[in-house]
Amino acid sequence: MGNICLNLGTFWPAVWGQMNPFERTRDYMNQPISFRGVGFLLVLAIAAATVWMILYWWEHRREHLPRRTVIESIFHNLCQVHGLSDTMIRQLEALARELSLNDPALLFVDPRPIEQRLAHATVDGAADGAAWQELGTRLFGQHFQPAIATIPATNSPPEI
Repeated sequence: MGNICLNLGTFWPAVWGQMNPFERTRDYMNQPISFRGVGFLLVLAIAAATVWMILYWWEHRREHLPRRTVIESIFHNLCQVHGLSDTMIRQLEALARELSLNDPALLFVDPRPIEQRLAHATVDGAADGAAWQELGTRLFGQHFQPAIATIPATNSPPEI
């Protein structure tokens, strides 16, 4: 057995050359750390965290937004196309609720409910008569004729 140890002892420098494996490991461990790679990883981690926070916020916001039905979307798209203000939109929504309309977009087709509302505002001396006149003119243009607004108001939806 001593003979094998002796052979390995003489064979050892041929395998490793003239270096000591412990010295080479120590030299490798004592090398200066490169901060370029760490900086890139730091920027990458910040970017990933930012994207995650934006996606989390967007999903949280989307879950809490009221979902619109197709009918409501059509109504709001028509309001946007006609350039209605928030006050005008609230007026139309209140009128649609009062008339129990299943589709509030019908107010964009038939001027009679707005004409009736204008007639009531004129008879009652309400201050919102000018607002109803402006709304009717904006929706129907020259076809809005408040002269026929003498039709008595009903709580039933208009026949189309």
